[in-house]
Amino acid sequence: MEASDYSVANPVVTYAVYGHAPNATNEQIVGYIRAQFANRGIRDVAAFKGREDISGVAFYFFINGHQYGPVGIPNMMATIEEVAGHAKGVEYLRETGKPIP
Repeated sequence: MEASDYSVANPVVTYAVYGHAPNATNEQIVGYIRAQFANRGIRDVAAFKGREDISGVAFYFFINGHQYGPVGIPNMMATIEEVAGHAKGVEYLRETGKPIP
């Protein structure tokens, strides 16, 4: 199952990391992103990895099939902030049936 399909079927933030950085493996980047979401109160995340042998990194984030990205390392943190904010809104809507006031 691809990350986008997984995000449709499961109420979690889903992200995909393709490639690696000169100073970080694909797995280390996946863990770093998971920690960044946890720091923002988003614990339900699913990670997908690919092309681990390729130098250079691309990120894709998904909520309910909605795609954010691709983005590179320079825009990663801003995109994590955006996705985390949207995930909180989706969670609130799911719990209350109303958008965030």
